[in-house]
Amino acid sequence: MTFYRQSDVPEIPELAWILNCSCAKGLMNRAHAYKAAVDINTEKADVDPDQGVTMGLFGYPVLMAADILMFNATHVPVGRDQVQHIEMARDIAGTFNHRYKSLFTLPSAVVDNDIPLLTGLMAVR
Repeated sequence: MTFYRQSDVPEIPELAWILNCSCAKGLMNRAHAYKAAVDINTEKADVDPDQGVTMGLFGYPVLMAADILMFNATHVPVGRDQVQHIEMARDIAGTFNHRYKSLFTLPSAVVDNDIPLLTGLMAVR
C-alpha cells in the first residue's frame, strides 16, 4: 500500500482537469452526495435545487478518480459508502480509454463488510 500527500503530486489536479473535460455531466448527476444535496433543496419551497451546491461537491468524484487512476490502482480499499466513487472512476477510465487510448486500469473496490459505517458524521463550518 502506498500513501502520499495529494498536494505533493501536481499531476493529480492536472489529470482531474483532463478527466473533467471528458466526463459526462449525467454521471456526476448520479453521485450520492450531489443527489442528497438536491433532495434537501427540493423539499423546500422556492429554492433552486442546486442552491448551495459547489463545484467542489459536484466534481469531487472526478478528483477521486484522478487520485485512483493516476497510479493505475487495481484494488482500492473503501467503505461501503464509497463504492460508488470507485464505480464512477471505472466509468471515467473506461470512457477515456475508449475515446483516446487504453491508458487507465479499471479499479475494483475492496470492501471489508465487517467494518461498520460511521453514519451521521459530517464536517460543519
